[in-house]
Amino acid sequence: MTAALAGAGQLQGLNTRSVIVAKAAGFSLLLGGDPKDSQEHRQIISVSMYGNGFNGHRTFADLPSPFVWGDRAAVLASAPAPLRSFAMPHTANVLRDEWEVSGLSFSAGYDKDAVVGQYSVGTAR
Repeated sequence: MTAALAGAGQLQGLNTRSVIVAKAAGFSLLLGGDPKDSQEHRQIISVSMYGNGFNGHRTFADLPSPFVWGDRAAVLASAPAPLRSFAMPHTANVLRDEWEVSGLSFSAGYDKDAVVGQYSVGTAR
């Protein structure tokens, strides 16, 4: 894992070494397993990719196809229809869309203006 992260900029280990944050590269990794084990010996459970300066991150440059940075309309125009969408109660504002692609679960998180701030990828449910 260390070699794979070598070009990610300064890394921050958070939450008892369960999260690795690479703001300069625009992503974070959630690690599974025992937090007492070294990061080198733990599995990656999910990857979060950030855009639009979300929480101080640089925009992640290499989104997997067919996902794009932009507003929800741009995402829905390029990606298949989501399996699930979650909206704020009593409003039409969608907070998150979810897809399953190639055995992985993808989600897009939207801000109040329906712009993607974060994509997350993990194992399908």
